[in-house]
This record gives sequence, structure tokens and C-alpha cells, in this order.
Amino acid sequence: MTTKDLSEKCPAKGKEVVHKEIESKSVLLNLENGSYFTLNKTGTFIWSLLDGKIAVNQLVELLTQSFDVTKDEASKDVFALIANLKKEGLIELHDKS
Repeated sequence: MTTKDLSEKCPAKGKEVVHKEIESKSVLLNLENGSYFTLNKTGTFIWSLLDGKIAVNQLVELLTQSFDVTKDEASKDVFALIANLKKEGLIELHDKS
């Protein structure tokens, strides 16, 4: 999937994923396959927004508004995080409606 294709996708938390937030960090666990993932403060912020309605390109904008980060940095980080979460089966990607 290209970056352009991914930018229009709306990620949502996987149905079989549980998470626990501890001191601005999060631990995610996929109950189906046993994979787990830890998120830092910015990853936790992004995770909190994954409702299947906000596109990846919008996540980049929200990150730049909420943290002291350039759009290029935010874009690189958001796309990498979304790709990793998808690879681990922790999110689903939906088409923008």
C-alpha cells in the first residue's frame, strides 16, 4: 500500500485488542494472536484517536497541532506507527466514508 493510499484510510482499533494506559504510555495486546505492542506518549495520543472515522492524513494534522513536531516528522511517525500496528494485527483500516 502506498503512502498516498494509506493517507486516506481510517484506522480503527482491532476488535480483539485490549489496551492499558500507564503514565501516558500504553500497552496493546491482540487477544487473537498474542502480539503486544507498547506506545509512548505520542503513540498513545494517536491510539486514542483511532475510531475508524479519522483518516491517517488527519492524524498527522492533529499530531502537529498537539505536539511540537514538524509536519514531515509527524507524517513519518504516524505512517510508521500505523503500518506497524496493522502488521501486528492491532488495527483495521477502513475506507473514508
